[in-house]
Parts: sequence; C-alpha cells; structure tokens
Amino acid sequence: MENDQPLFRRESLKNVDSYHQMDSYIVVIRPLWWFLILAMVVLLISIYIWASIGNIPETISAKALVLDATHLVCYLPSNEKNQELTGKPVLVKIPDSDFPMVKANVERVEGIPYSRREVALELPRDWLLNNLITSEYGNKVYITTEKPLPFDVPSLCNVTITENQVKPIRYILN
Repeated sequence: MENDQPLFRRESLKNVDSYHQMDSYIVVIRPLWWFLILAMVVLLISIYIWASIGNIPETISAKALVLDATHLVCYLPSNEKNQELTGKPVLVKIPDSDFPMVKANVERVEGIPYSRREVALELPRDWLLNNLITSEYGNKVYITTEKPLPFDVPSLCNVTITENQVKPIRYILN
C-alpha cells in the first residue's frame, strides 16, 4: 500500500526550513523567576545557618519571693529535673522599676519537695502562698542576684530560669 500523501504538511516544512529565528534565544525561564529562585535559595541558606548557629532557650517561669536585696526563693512543681537547675542563669523581672530585668543564678535546689501546707507555715500571708506555689508539692529554689533589688521584703517578682539552650536544627531534623 502506497500512500501518495507526504508524511509532513507543506506549511510545517516551510517553517522548519526558515532560518530567520535561528539566531534568537528561547526564553525558558524569565529573569524575574531567576530572581525569585535566587531569593528562595538565599532564604533557605540563611535559615540553615541560623538553625545551626542560633540557640532557643528552654525556660521555666515562676514567681519568686524576695528574701533580701540579693536573695530570692521560688517553688517549682516537684520534678527530678529541678536538681539540674543549680548554677543556671535566671532573669528577674522587676515590675515598675528603672531596672526592668536583673541577672541572677540558681544558687541551690532543695532535694526534698515541700507540701503546700509546709510552705504555708513559712509564709506570713495567704496571697504569697497562692502566688508562689502552683502545685501540691514543690521544690524550693534559691536564687542569688548580681545586683541588689529595689524591693521591700516580702515582695513578689517574676523569674525566668533558663533550663537549656537548644539548637533549632534539632527541631528541623526531628
């Protein structure tokens, strides 16, 4: 069986034979898209560098009772990890003061937890008890500040204990 019709149409063959478009570029990706791709690559590299070098603090927040100008005490819910807090940095937040934050350190942590009733015997007022201890049992944590605090005794202030520094890459890879 012979077929008299050519395999390709004449118009198509004319377009293939024409050479007038041979010297022009074929635009596969426009320059704006190249810029966006480059911006995304730079962003991803920046995130990776930050995740490898930066630190995210794991903190514990609590209320603390001012014992004197440089010593505070707080009660954290009873936990085995509390014993590891000795020497950890603390930020003491002073409300309505010219010194909004004072650096401090955890001096020591009592090993045996105190019950709410035992803490109530040590404190002069019920509102101190309700603000200091948030669970039925708590470990007593002693904190020493670097600078004297401008507080009357007894007063309450907020403390933030930095428990650990974690690299963000751990969260990305897990």
